[in-house]
Amino acid sequence: MKCVCVDDEPIFWEQIRMVAARCMNYTNIQIDLYFYEKPEALLFDLDEDRFYDLYLLDIEFGGDVNGLELAGEIRKRDEDAQIIFLTSHSEFALQGYDYHPFQYVLKEEIGRMENILEELSYGLTRENEQYRVIARKHGIEKIEFQEICYIYKKGKNSVYVCGDGRICSERKSLAQVREEICIPQMLAVGKSYIVNLGRIKRLDRQDIFFDREVDPVHISRQQTEPVKRALFDYLKGAAL
Repeated sequence: MKCVCVDDEPIFWEQIRMVAARCMNYTNIQIDLYFYEKPEALLFDLDEDRFYDLYLLDIEFGGDVNGLELAGEIRKRDEDAQIIFLTSHSEFALQGYDYHPFQYVLKEEIGRMENILEELSYGLTRENEQYRVIARKHGIEKIEFQEICYIYKKGKNSVYVCGDGRICSERKSLAQVREEICIPQMLAVGKSYIVNLGRIKRLDRQDIFFDREVDPVHISRQQTEPVKRALFDYLKGAAL
């Protein structure tokens, strides 16, 4: 899990490191930490398509942008971001909830972060390669791999199309999703699609057909033969 902390007191960073280290010790889940003193530096990296699974935001900064305003800017760029507000003053809590944070933690109660990190780590990490977990603005959505018909690239997002007609997206490139979903029935077709061989109903020339509720995928002539071979090998293996 990629976690970023934005706080203008570097001395506080060590407390976050200690909390994350304890969490990793008993969960065996990797937590990669990144730190920023200035909100503007994080916004610059977000504009360069560098995103995180979790944002820990101090509310009070000495500069022009406070943590609440930073949360608003993060939401504009990544509406499903998981945000936790950190502060020494409880009176900011009501304002913070306007930005739909996952949690609100007082710095004097930083020990609470262990349980919070554990919950998010398990939610955002694939435990057995049987499903995909996608962070949403108000929670987490679980998609069984067998439900996915195909995944396609849309701008900076990857869009999941399921057999029941459900469609959802996450802020990850298709190349990154391809690396994270490495199971035999998921086949990369060019740079624009990942198709589930187990959900294909028919391959007709350059069109791949899935369930009735799902739009077919049109592929190039050059991609037809590799898809046909992969589908044949998959079906042959599934029949054994």
